[in-house]
Amino acid sequence: MKPRLLRRVVIVSDDQWLRAGLRGELRERGFDAVGARDLGEATRVSRPERGRGPVGLVVVDQASLGAEPREDAVNELRRATWQARLVLLAPRNRKAADGPWTDILRRPITVGDIADFIAQLLPDEHADGPIDE
Repeated sequence: MKPRLLRRVVIVSDDQWLRAGLRGELRERGFDAVGARDLGEATRVSRPERGRGPVGLVVVDQASLGAEPREDAVNELRRATWQARLVLLAPRNRKAADGPWTDILRRPITVGDIADFIAQLLPDEHADGPIDE
């Protein structure tokens, strides 16, 4: 029997610590998570890969979008992920960036709280144990 391909979670943040911490937490919980520094890299890592499931969710850190988020880059990412859910991680004290976000999480927030939120959105999209590389 072929193993089930899990939907991927893509984490877009120019903050290496946030990206690595959330990716590690999600993989520890059995999710297939990958990181990207910006929307262009997220679009590249979202392409279909042999042995990996499609992207099911993209978490975008608003700080990685710059002052003026490019609508075309967000739309290209949506096309590359086959309309996966887009969750914005926005500062509590600023207006959330405009975009096709299905949900907005406000910072400050812990990596554990973000992972809990993702687990609620994708309850059946994780392995029974940690995913090792």
